[in-house]
Amino acid sequence: MKKQNPVIYNETEELKEIINSIRKEANEVKECFTKISFQTIAASVPILGFIAKYHNDFTFVAVTSLAHIIFLFAVARIGNHKYATANRNYGYELHIQRTKPETSRIPTDFHRDICQSGWKDYMRNIGWEEALRAWRVVQATVFEHFYEKGTFKCNKLKKDFRDKENLWFEPFMNMGNNATYHAGSYLKSIHFIFYALAGITFLLVLLAAFKNFQIQQSNILKNYKLLTIFLFCPILLTYMVISIMKTDARRRLLEEGILSIHSCATMWQLLIIAHFRAINNCKKKSSKTHSCTYPKELIEQADELKKSALNIDEWINEKS
Repeated sequence: MKKQNPVIYNETEELKEIINSIRKEANEVKECFTKISFQTIAASVPILGFIAKYHNDFTFVAVTSLAHIIFLFAVARIGNHKYATANRNYGYELHIQRTKPETSRIPTDFHRDICQSGWKDYMRNIGWEEALRAWRVVQATVFEHFYEKGTFKCNKLKKDFRDKENLWFEPFMNMGNNATYHAGSYLKSIHFIFYALAGITFLLVLLAAFKNFQIQQSNILKNYKLLTIFLFCPILLTYMVISIMKTDARRRLLEEGILSIHSCATMWQLLIIAHFRAINNCKKKSSKTHSCTYPKELIEQADELKKSALNIDEWINEKS
């Protein structure tokens, strides 16, 4: 029997361009936040100096400190947003690598069982904007299924899933003592600096409040300024605590949760399958109304995935 030559797979030029483009974008957004973070730290030094210099004027201290603290937490959230974009893009590249067909150079059986069932090689040939449209529906649906969201809520697992083990989107939760995972420390470190600067700013507010209290304590019951001071400090502290908890919870998801590079790669494969199934359903029902029915079909696929999200292998292996 004649020996078959190994299949040689070459990435299409379009796919290469997509990878280069999204990798460039990922690098740029990370570099952008690095610049912004250092500029923020540099700007905070003179701001803290002005607050300390005019600590006797509580109105000035309160307004300036509030603006400074809001600015620090806004930059921290921008960092989370930038890294979410980077992880999404890096995750797509990882997805492309994981689903690459067998080559003469790198023979692999990775995901072969998926290729023989729900996943097909042709699904790799999808435009970036088309894939991104599916991401905005499917990923958001799955995210809200597992995690809490809200103005005063952190992005933590919902109670129904906290006792579950081996969650595919939390791959580093149950590693045990035999291995260690390091996601990188830049984002965590820069957030800590922002929190420290916000804490110093709050201490200066307390100092200004104490000075004003000493000066005006004789008229404490009739002095509306002191009443404002007593209300302002705990409100500001509450805002800081909530902001730190929300920002830090989001950062953890970026490092080791559903927004990490590893989990994003898995999510890309799931939502691309959902995309092609939605298209197939559109064609089966009516090819004339493809553009009109696709959003509805994609939503239905996202809902089906959400229901089977704890066992994605079964969902992937369903007949397309």
